[in-house]
Amino acid sequence: MQSAIEKGEGKNVEYKIELPKSNTLAKTIIAFSNTGGGKLIIGVNDQGEVIGLDSELNIFEIKDKIASIIYETCYPTVLPDTYTTTIDEQLLLVIEVYRIKMTVPVFEEVSSNGQKMAYMPHMLRRNEIMVRVSTFLQS
Repeated sequence: MQSAIEKGEGKNVEYKIELPKSNTLAKTIIAFSNTGGGKLIIGVNDQGEVIGLDSELNIFEIKDKIASIIYETCYPTVLPDTYTTTIDEQLLLVIEVYRIKMTVPVFEEVSSNGQKMAYMPHMLRRNEIMVRVSTFLQS
């Protein structure tokens, strides 16, 4: 894990100081599953400094929340590994997402009318949504 942090953020590694909001988390998970997979490391700032998680956090509740967000927003279902690790006596949470082995992308329902969007990592960095899933994938 230390080497992944030392290499810096890239298309397969993303840092967050704390657990992102539900929609941001879902978009990151979807982007990783639609490409080569990746690790979302929580407890590291954008400069690669290990900050660690708040000691008051209930890790089991956080893992349950992550599973719920993924189950409710990602289709087809994505099954990442979620685990903790310690670096420099700081607790980190890692969400390791594997590339989905399907011919259709993973997507997220983003509106009440059933419109779905697929994401790739380069889109998240520029805050753009570029891939619209065609109508036949919406059903």
